[in-house]
Amino acid sequence: MRSDRQGMALLIVLVLVTLAALGSYGYTFHMQSQYRRVSVQEDQIHAQLAADSGFELVASILEQPTDQRSGFGSLLNNPELFQDVPIEQSDTRGLQAVQSAGWRFSVISPLTDGQDVTVSDSSEVSFAGRAVTESIRRTSDSGTLFRFGLENESAKIHVPTLLAWDRQYPGHAQKVLMQLPNATQPIVQAWLRWMNVQPITRQAGDNSIGGTQATAQQALVDEQIGDGDLSFRLHDNWLGGDCNQDFRVDLLDQAFRPRLRGSQRLATRLPQSSSESEGAVDQQYQGETLAAWKAWQRYLTWHSGSRNESANGRRRVDLNQPNLQELHRRLLEIWPSAWADFVVVYRQYGASPAAPANSGATSANLGAASSVARPPSPVASPPMDFSIAPRFLLRSPLELVGAVVTLPTASGKAAEKSEKRLILSPFGGGNNEMSNYLGKLLDQVTTGSGSVPEGRLDIRHASAWALLAVPGIDTTTAQAILQRRSDKTSDATENYATIAWLIEEGVVDLRKMIQIEPYLTARSDVYSCQIVGYRDDRSPMFRCTAILDASRGQVVRRCYQRWHQWGGQLSAADLNSELATSLPTNSLSK
Repeated sequence: MRSDRQGMALLIVLVLVTLAALGSYGYTFHMQSQYRRVSVQEDQIHAQLAADSGFELVASILEQPTDQRSGFGSLLNNPELFQDVPIEQSDTRGLQAVQSAGWRFSVISPLTDGQDVTVSDSSEVSFAGRAVTESIRRTSDSGTLFRFGLENESAKIHVPTLLAWDRQYPGHAQKVLMQLPNATQPIVQAWLRWMNVQPITRQAGDNSIGGTQATAQQALVDEQIGDGDLSFRLHDNWLGGDCNQDFRVDLLDQAFRPRLRGSQRLATRLPQSSSESEGAVDQQYQGETLAAWKAWQRYLTWHSGSRNESANGRRRVDLNQPNLQELHRRLLEIWPSAWADFVVVYRQYGASPAAPANSGATSANLGAASSVARPPSPVASPPMDFSIAPRFLLRSPLELVGAVVTLPTASGKAAEKSEKRLILSPFGGGNNEMSNYLGKLLDQVTTGSGSVPEGRLDIRHASAWALLAVPGIDTTTAQAILQRRSDKTSDATENYATIAWLIEEGVVDLRKMIQIEPYLTARSDVYSCQIVGYRDDRSPMFRCTAILDASRGQVVRRCYQRWHQWGGQLSAADLNSELATSLPTNSLSK
């Protein structure tokens, strides 16, 4: 009996050792898995913090006054400033800055026909019918380009401002929106109705609105699709089909489109096979060329503006403020006394009907026109009487140019029958004189008391489509602006502090300038961008987009969205071709 139990203790010990080994192995495996998961989560946090550092960089630049901001160079295409920026932090003793484990960020924006990106690099490639520098990187998808820089929101048409223009000029908004890529009448009209704007119905037999020809095939498709599909197509056009915002319409976007598209009415009319359904749906969109640069968000914006301050950061003087004595005091801080005095008397008595300011004179003949139109013996210096209340407002500071103010020699009831005295505007003369005051008129003073002039179009980077959307700008004027702008280097375009060059270079005359000046600007404090935080191709990548609004001084981040969860084919090599993508084989963090 005793011999039958020999070896049992050894067997039991063996079983116990095996169980202990399995438990140890399971514990080790579990701890390694947790370590990997924590490491990945830590890297995800580092990637997000790297992207946040990119926002801080952009915010620190936008909070600077315009003249100091220009020292950074171009904000739209500046690889030296925005490409592959390493994250640095102080060491534990705070003695010096050290690189933080290879984390970095890039600030990128899509290459687009919606805005003009002026470049001066001699190395160029061709894309979308234009030349761009090789600093605008091509991703692994050969059809996609992006640049290292920001996107100027003020160079787009501000939608609320467009609706305000439509109230002044009925049908203007529909005419403008019909010029957008892939725009059709049902989509535009549905969007206008959603914004409480009554669209203009197309007349029978008329397939054109705003110069856009609607084909019979497209009109038939528009009649067959339902409201749900119109909603999708509006969303699709806004993004340009780029659902994950990686600057391309790739297979992932194409896979989402059939599922996002269509109402129940459309779905019931499609074949049951998924492949046939996709083909049938895509056939309804034949002729549409979806591309990221054709997205409506490249042409339109809901956020636009600039600080109501001069280029050096000083708040502009409101020429229409009711306290004339305070107005005079503030003007004397920045202008000669003759300029300040004339503004006061202009506000009190208004411009004489004989003034040549509205005569259509150009910068070349303004001096001659004013000398002929003005009667002799003007008053050199008007008397200041702040007890007279202001009765006239200025629509634009340019109304002071070439103006004549008539003063009575007496007050009260006998004023109308008394002898008149003339006050000539100190803002007159030809090209040489105008260059001395036009920039100051448009930079240092304003006719609006608001802190943020919203909706003005930044002509430094606005596209031809955006320029033509402005009331008063025709094709000839838009082409002249684009031609003058293309003749200048990137730095010169960035340093256009005001729109005074439109007159100085003969693009428009004074009358036209007074008409369009309230709609235009040459600066912006609202930019959008995509910021990517990354380390290498094996590490997590954090992608996010936002609009950075510095129009009120401190930067506010608007429309913040994360896109890395959607996937996409952006890689660390796309952002820096020299970046190493390999890691040590013993790394457990990936």
